[in-house]
Amino acid sequence: MSTTNSNTKTGPGRTTRPFWRRGPVLLACVPIALVTIAAVALVGAEMSASARLNAELSRIRDSGAPVGDDSMREWFRERTSQAGTQDWAEILRLAEPRELSDGVDLGVFPYVGGGELPDEIPREGEWTEEPRVAEYLNQYRPVLELIHAAIEHPTPVWQPIRFEGFLTPLPQLQESRSVTRLLQLDIEHAVYLGDQDRAMRSLASLRRVSDVFDWQICIVADLVRSSSAQSHHRMVRRSLSVPKWDDDHLVQMQEQLGGQVEVSDRIRAVVEGERAMFLSAVRDPSQQLSDDRTSRMQLWMLALPSSRLGILNAYRDVSEIGTWGIDGMVGRGDELATDWEEKRSRAWEQGLLSPSLAFMYWMPSFHF
Repeated sequence: MSTTNSNTKTGPGRTTRPFWRRGPVLLACVPIALVTIAAVALVGAEMSASARLNAELSRIRDSGAPVGDDSMREWFRERTSQAGTQDWAEILRLAEPRELSDGVDLGVFPYVGGGELPDEIPREGEWTEEPRVAEYLNQYRPVLELIHAAIEHPTPVWQPIRFEGFLTPLPQLQESRSVTRLLQLDIEHAVYLGDQDRAMRSLASLRRVSDVFDWQICIVADLVRSSSAQSHHRMVRRSLSVPKWDDDHLVQMQEQLGGQVEVSDRIRAVVEGERAMFLSAVRDPSQQLSDDRTSRMQLWMLALPSSRLGILNAYRDVSEIGTWGIDGMVGRGDELATDWEEKRSRAWEQGLLSPSLAFMYWMPSFHF
């Protein structure tokens, strides 16, 4: 019996190598081995990220912050008052602009239409549209009285919202702009006529509208609140252009402008709401995150625990921007945005982080 060694001769001067030492086999096996090692490492890293992701979600739940639509609904209910819900729902319905009985185009009116607004409140006899404005405001006088009464309710005021992640509709916020514009028109008209008491009453109501809808559930909601507060500030400045105020009225204006927003709590609440909307969105990314900026690759990457963990960490970073107060907050926001650009240069991450990045770029225009 004969045996063959590893280099078996098959003919004169020729030797056959084992199959695993043949060149083509090696060329195929080495890449497979490398891919296998990489896959094992990736799986291990994702398993570790999954554990940390679950720990972060547990931390969020334990803090009382929302983690999806259901908890967002309860979180919103607990942070608002239902005492004025019906009154404000009726006000939002009635405050929508309506044409006068003679069909006058509202476009000529400031605030409620597209009418030109002069740099200062017109002097007596200079406002040619004043009779029409007076007629319009008389038509809305019952609505204005409802507003003046409703601001006495505790704020912010709860309204029914169907939470659906980033697709959550917020029609009440859009409708609240009609309330703000109606009050601005009433202030302008009252100051023009020298009716300081009426002007002060509507100024006070305008100031409170921003409190009524101070929901702090997402960036959009806080921008609407900020816009309403800015409208009040502008009307105070605009009213002062007419020298018809006594000392008592000036003191009331100063009191309306007083008070300081707790920056840290506000930012944390807004980001917690945004984060909850994100957590809801990732449960159905094909519906909520599919747009021109989000590719199939981004949606696939979002399924990885490490991707979700990275985005949650980004939300946490944003929520802590106001921890040390308003001083230097914009600078800290800019530094964080720059840090993200450096560490998260991949386009898919930037696209999925858009809510947080939007918050950062919004920060310089954040008015308190």
